Amino acid sequence: QRAFDRLAAGKLFLDGGDDDDVAAAPEPPPAVAGGKKRDLNTAVVEGRRYKVVWSTLVLLQMAFDELRVAASFPVLATDVLERVVDLLRFFESRTKQLVLFAGAIHSSARLRTITAKHLGLASQCLGLVVALLPHATAALHRLLPEKHRGLLAELDKIAADYLDHHKKILSKFVSIMHEMIDAAAPSLEKADYDAAAGPPPAAAFVGDVARNLGALHGVLAKQLPPDQLQEVCSNIFELLNKKLPAVFANVRPKTDDGRTRAVDDLRFLVGAVAKLPGVSSDNLRLDAFIAEHFYGTGG
Repeated sequence: QRAFDRLAAGKLFLDGGDDDDVAAAPEPPPAVAGGKKRDLNTAVVEGRRYKVVWSTLVLLQMAFDELRVAASFPVLATDVLERVVDLLRFFESRTKQLVLFAGAIHSSARLRTITAKHLGLASQCLGLVVALLPHATAALHRLLPEKHRGLLAELDKIAADYLDHHKKILSKFVSIMHEMIDAAAPSLEKADYDAAAGPPPAAAFVGDVARNLGALHGVLAKQLPPDQLQEVCSNIFELLNKKLPAVFANVRPKTDDGRTRAVDDLRFLVGAVAKLPGVSSDNLRLDAFIAEHFYGTGG
């Protein structure tokens, strides 16, 4: 954290006072007995908090060590920066293979599945690197001879790759809900709104969507910063705007009570979404579909 603070303040690599910050690699995580979960590391850059895993701290420690060599010995700048570029690219590529592409299921990690938590942590680790890269670039731009500064464009390219990877992870959360809705949708065909009784949801499908969305939100709220949580949830709500009318297209109760129960189910889902803390659901709008599909009106 001291190294992060010094780098963000433009002080890392400027003098010999950062030896304590960059000389020693982070200690490996201790073994935890009894199935108890390890505490995650939290890094802070410019007031923004990132939950990161040990491998990310090792990556940054190695990169800092290499960059300090480049700053101290400009004659080695080309080789050093190439090594840093290779390190950062390898980390991004390997993270993509293991998490986004679910390679960890078949790796030595032997994960049973890739969860939203794994994806959230990966996004946080990528975000931390992206947050630090401009500061590293600025520091080296001041220290390196002009003939070597063109090499720093490679760090800009890496930042773009990390941001693209991060964007794909956020899109993956929407895909998770998309797949869940598709898997649960056939159960809606079994729902008999005319014969149903009791409070909503009358259809198991509606309850499944509300429950899974609440569970996903609960995980993401712990992993993502507020703006990214809102972005993901807003995209999920747009998905619901498209998917729910399609799923309910063949739901046409024969009785007024059945129609009321179907409408109550959709409004139950809207209400459940509105209760999710920390996000706005203003873009979830099903009123027009309800009015047209169940009441034959456009308002």
